[in-house]
Amino acid sequence: MKKIKAMIPFLIVISLNYFIFNPYLHFILYLQGAHILFTVAIVMMPAVCFGVSIIYGTSNSMNFLYVILASVLYIPPMYIFGRPILSEDMLRGAIIFGIIALAGNAIGMIFYKLDKRKKAKRQVETTEKVPEEDEEVRPQDELQDVETDSAS
Repeated sequence: MKKIKAMIPFLIVISLNYFIFNPYLHFILYLQGAHILFTVAIVMMPAVCFGVSIIYGTSNSMNFLYVILASVLYIPPMYIFGRPILSEDMLRGAIIFGIIALAGNAIGMIFYKLDKRKKAKRQVETTEKVPEEDEEVRPQDELQDVETDSAS
């Protein structure tokens, strides 16, 4: 349940991405001279999906449920904005966005593992430094004890 709760903000961003850019795609397909808008929409949807997947992977590691949900969330906007349900375009897009989400999640997982190793290394270094500080303090304490005994 914790993993699903961690997914929700990322899946909301991905679904908003699909709902924002899908109408542009359908509208632009009817306009013949809007190639720049089409390029922006066709580049932005995968870029946002990839970027959000990388961010999810860096914070939560790899999760195949996330990949499946990110690809399935592509289907409702396609249906709402005029495509027949389970058409070739819809299924092809869902598969493509699933692959994009998988690639982003895998890259994010690599960053997650590297960060985890760095944290473990830092933790080992800090635990090794503590005894050294204690060893420096102990001889001084012993000298002070010796001085107080000789003064008495």
